Amino acid sequence: MSTRKRRPNTIQKERVKLPSITQRETPQKPPTFRGEKESQIPNFVQRIAVMLLYTIIVIMGYIITNFLSH
Repeated sequence: MSTRKRRPNTIQKERVKLPSITQRETPQKPPTFRGEKESQIPNFVQRIAVMLLYTIIVIMGYIITNFLSH
């Protein structure tokens, strides 16, 4: 009887673990995706801002060189 009791117990434990893992994964996945999206948007904004700053510096350099040349 002990062997018969152990087998269903192990099966029940496995069945309980599988849903618990799936339940834990499902709530964790949406926040991770949201975090990635949130992190990606500022990265693009920062890249655009840096590119704009460099372009402004280059334009200012051209204007200064034009004034100095004239």
